[in-house]
Amino acid sequence: MKSVDKKKKAYARAGVDIDLGNRLKRQIQSLVKQTHGPEVLGKMGGFGGLFCANFSEMREPILVEPRVFEQLLRGFARACRSAGCALLGGETAQMPGMYRKSEYDLAGCIVGIVERSKIIDGRRIRPGDAILGLQSNGLHTNGYSLAREILLRKMRLKVGSRLPGSSSTVGEELLRVHKNYQPLLAKIPDGLIKGLAHITGGGLIDNLPRILPPNCDAVIETKSWTIPRIFQILQQNGKIDPREMYQVFNMGIGMVAVAAEKDADRAMSILRAKRIGRIERGTGKTVLSF
Repeated sequence: MKSVDKKKKAYARAGVDIDLGNRLKRQIQSLVKQTHGPEVLGKMGGFGGLFCANFSEMREPILVEPRVFEQLLRGFARACRSAGCALLGGETAQMPGMYRKSEYDLAGCIVGIVERSKIIDGRRIRPGDAILGLQSNGLHTNGYSLAREILLRKMRLKVGSRLPGSSSTVGEELLRVHKNYQPLLAKIPDGLIKGLAHITGGGLIDNLPRILPPNCDAVIETKSWTIPRIFQILQQNGKIDPREMYQVFNMGIGMVAVAAEKDADRAMSILRAKRIGRIERGTGKTVLSF
């Protein structure tokens, strides 16, 4: 057996090191278990648990370097603890020949459950309701292709370059962690919020209509909040039409909540939100007021 251990196995020489994967599974158990509560059943390693691989002894790692893998798991664990989620399952795949060196894919999903009577889907939205905006802390999940085009090609900045008028570098801004709204949303009493829209790809223009009844418009007062510096830089240097900016980027509003006018102040206090518009009679679209 010792002679076999000294000689790298054929599968490992081909790029898939099973023994290495088994070692990493043992190493990260404490991180994963930090996200588990009593509702998590079964032990790690089953098909419903978390399978993790370590590639630290591979000659040419294809999927993830060990340091990157550990950083990813630490990030997952931190985010799950913050949101009260359990990191329950996962799968890794080593696919030599499919990826270039240092390239890897990462995908994930969150599964939740809700009482039917407590579903927030926008059906109760009416003209006269208030639109509340929760601030973003950067690009969040959309607009990166255009941001890179402007920052790196048009402005000829480097990843380590300081952004004009900002204390952040280009790299820090592009890698800023998406703000987690779940802790605030969890404090909202049942029935207080009529609709919620996550402002991702499509911005305020395309995401708000997803929760609007067909006879309502969302009128957004764009001057009701301060546009973060990063979006000002992108618009000015990219010469982007203002309306397109609100369709590509979140423009400083990462989540939108709709509440009855009588509940608006209470909801704003709980969510630390700003009033950014109102619901009016219309045809189910976003109307930007500049």
